[in-house]
Amino acid sequence: MTAKDAVLSPVQMDRIRALSDTELYPEAVRFVAHQSRLPKPSQMAGLVQFGQDWADWNKFVKHQCDRKTHEDGEFYAALNKWNQDFQKRLKEWKLSTVTEGPDAKKIMEHLCNLLIGEFAQHLAAECGYQRVLRKEQHA
Repeated sequence: MTAKDAVLSPVQMDRIRALSDTELYPEAVRFVAHQSRLPKPSQMAGLVQFGQDWADWNKFVKHQCDRKTHEDGEFYAALNKWNQDFQKRLKEWKLSTVTEGPDAKKIMEHLCNLLIGEFAQHLAAECGYQRVLRKEQHA
C-alpha cells in the first residue's frame, strides 16, 4: 500500500477539514503577517504544487533555504521552522487510530500530505491577499 492508497475514515476526513479551518488557516494568516517580504506568485505556485506531498514540500522548502542568493530566504527559513513544528504537532493531533503495523506509516503519510496541501493553499491565498493589500497601502 502506498500513502495515496490509504483509505481514510469519514471521521479522519472530518478531522482534517476541521484542522484546516481551525488551525492551518489561522496559522497561514499569522505566518504571512510576520513576513516583511512576500515571495513572488511563481514561488507560491511552486509551494502549492509541492504541497501535495509532504516529502516534496520539505525538499522544496529546504532547497529554497539553501540557496545563498535567494531574495526570499527569510520566508523559507521561517517556513522551514514551521515545518519542524508541524511535524511535532502531527502526533499531538492524534489523527490516526492505527498506530502500529505496516499500514500505520502509510496512513500517517497520507494524512500529512492532505494537511500540508491544505496549508499550502491557505498560505498561497493569504500571500496573494496580502500582496494586494500591501500594494494598495503603498499606492
